[in-house]
Formats: sequence, structure tokens, C-alpha cells
Amino acid sequence: MDPLTLKQMLLEKYQNKSLEDLNNLKLVETSQGEVLNINSTSKIEFMLKSQNKAFECLLNDLKLVKGIGEAKEKKLKRDGYQTLEDLMEHPRFGEYAEHILNLICSADTKNIVNLLTDRYGPSHPQMLNTCCFSEVEDLVFMDIETLGLKNRPVILLGEASIKGNKIMVNQYLLKDLTDEPAVLAAHLESINEESVYVTFNGRSFDVPYIRDRLDYYNLPYKLEHHHIDLLLFSRRFYGSKLANCQLTTLEEYLLDMERVDDVPGYMVPDFYKTYLETGNIGPLIPIIDHNRDDIISLARIISFMLQEQG
Repeated sequence: MDPLTLKQMLLEKYQNKSLEDLNNLKLVETSQGEVLNINSTSKIEFMLKSQNKAFECLLNDLKLVKGIGEAKEKKLKRDGYQTLEDLMEHPRFGEYAEHILNLICSADTKNIVNLLTDRYGPSHPQMLNTCCFSEVEDLVFMDIETLGLKNRPVILLGEASIKGNKIMVNQYLLKDLTDEPAVLAAHLESINEESVYVTFNGRSFDVPYIRDRLDYYNLPYKLEHHHIDLLLFSRRFYGSKLANCQLTTLEEYLLDMERVDDVPGYMVPDFYKTYLETGNIGPLIPIIDHNRDDIISLARIISFMLQEQG
């Protein structure tokens, strides 16, 4: 169904409904006032690589030592240097190998991330493994919907976490534009220093956008969390196999999932403005569904990527 037809159908379907008719809706109190919260829970098959396996991948990577590339690593392994621990005995690379080994064994995620960024950049497969050093419950799958690409309000902020075999989604919705500070606060007051963002293009868009909106309202929050941006890994792993690396393309390719009656991202501002102008909640429904589907897909895709890597 094309977006305009979908919007008209929703306006007719929900013409006598109000926000209170939305499922699983409650008011949440924040430091910036009350905000609408929509929560939902669904089952999910989610697996992280074990911490031991993630550490093993790092310890077997001799290229973490400066001066060692692909060819040199192959030669060193032929000579019996299979791990960084073995490499400590090497006359040339031993001292730095010991430094890298100690850094990895400290399990300090920030230092490991800095090492990998320096050696490989943010999209290397080893960087994906760093999420395995955190507790599953600390992963925060996050996505925002906005009224524009710059200097416009965040109208919906969705976050999710994994508990056992369930994914718990919380979405903070603006009933009107004055609620934006409370939406931002609701999210930031729900995370902590151990939280790890998992997003899709969040490094370039979502997190900088939230920072800009915090600055706009002079809210004293910082966003300095470890961040796994799945768009970077998608381009690296599947860029040569797919026509594009849009989230919906990855859903079809990796998850065998196709959305029905989904509002495209570029139409979200139009749908939300129609809600503001008419008071009809119909156009909000696909925005909420779109955001929730995005978040759940993040969890499913990162789990798929980690298992595919082995």
C-alpha cells in the first residue's frame, strides 16, 4: 500500500480513538516532566559469542601488533607463533605483544576499542566482537524518529534490551512538541555507564542528533557509551552482495523478513504532522510500528552476524 493511501485509511480507522486507546501506554515521570511510554515484549532468539571466544579471536590476531600485516602474520604462524602469548617470545615483536596481551586480558572494553580503532577502524569484525565483553542486559538497541534531518525535534525515541529469550521495547513518544526534553531525559535516565549502544547509522545520525537536541535544551547529559553501528559492519560484510545496505534490504537478505504497510522513513515527518494537525492518532500507528520493527531487527541482525562469524 502506498504511504498516502495508508495514511488516509488510518485516519478513517482511528477517527474516534485517542492516545489512551494505544496498547501498553503509560506515563513515565522524568526530570523534565512526564512522557508517554509504550512498552512491548516479544520472544527472540538471541545469542552473543561467548566472552572466551571473543577473547580467543583477539589473542589469535597477531596483526594487532604494529608492524605485522597479513603476510607477516602468516609467516609468524608458520614459524610457531600462533597467539599473542607465543609472540611474547619473539625478539622483535615480543615487548609490544606483551603490552597488547596485558591490555586485552585487563578486559577494559574502552582500551580494547581504542586499540582496534587505531589498528583497523570502526567496522572491522574484531570491533563487532567487543560487544561480547559486556553483559547481554547492557546492550541498548536504539533508534529515533525525527521531524527532519537537522535541528528538528525527536518525535519518538525507541530503546530495547534483552532479558532471557525476550526483547523488551520501550518507546518514548511526543504527544506534542513540548514533550521533547522529557523524551530525551526518559531515555538517558534509563541507561548507565555500562550501556552499549547498538544502532543502524547511529554514529552518524542518531547519537549526534540526540547530542544536538540536548544542547538545544541545555540538558547536562553526555553520550560517551561504547557504540556498535551495524551499518558499518553491514557494508563491510554484505556490501558486495547486495544492491544496498538499507535496513529493510538486510532484513530480507538475513532474516527473510518483509514489512507490510510500513511507513518509509522519509514520510515519518508528514505522518506526525498530520497527527498534530488533526489530533487523529492513526498516523502515529505506523511510526510506532516502524520504530519498534527497526529496534527488534537490530537485535536479530547483530546476533546473526556474530553467529555467522563463528
